[in-house]
Amino acid sequence: MVENRSDFDNPWKEAISLYFRPFMTFFFPQIEEEIDWERGYEFLDQEFQQVVREAETGKAYEEENQMPYITSVERLARQEGISQGISQGISQGISQGISQGIAEGIIQQRREDVLEVLEVRFQEVPTEVIQKINEIEDPALLKTLHREAIALGSVEQFLGYLQQIGS
Repeated sequence: MVENRSDFDNPWKEAISLYFRPFMTFFFPQIEEEIDWERGYEFLDQEFQQVVREAETGKAYEEENQMPYITSVERLARQEGISQGISQGISQGISQGISQGIAEGIIQQRREDVLEVLEVRFQEVPTEVIQKINEIEDPALLKTLHREAIALGSVEQFLGYLQQIGS
């Protein structure tokens, strides 16, 4: 007895290949929005059958062809991860830059405060004193020097104090 087998597979393949984009839009609207249709697409049903046969025999298609498969979801996740990493790096860089700028601004302001007190009290400030103050990076020390500039009786006493703490 001859068995009459109907071919149901090929008409579906042909219909999907002719109307692939509307098919995706109708059945998978969220995924369809993520597909880059400009890149085109290729039906790999024969290759898929080969992969299935090779998987059954234990061959690794990706290794054999040196072609790791990356799904569109993985590609999107990778792009999102890269974007997020860049954004986070920029944000951290800006934050660190602002913090560093504020710290440098505080140091500069304290230097200016010390020099201003010395100028108001003693009119002329020796270059050596200006240079030593401009070399100091410690805001707490500059605050102490500000108080000493107010309290000490002369520029010479202030210079002596500077030399004392410098050694």
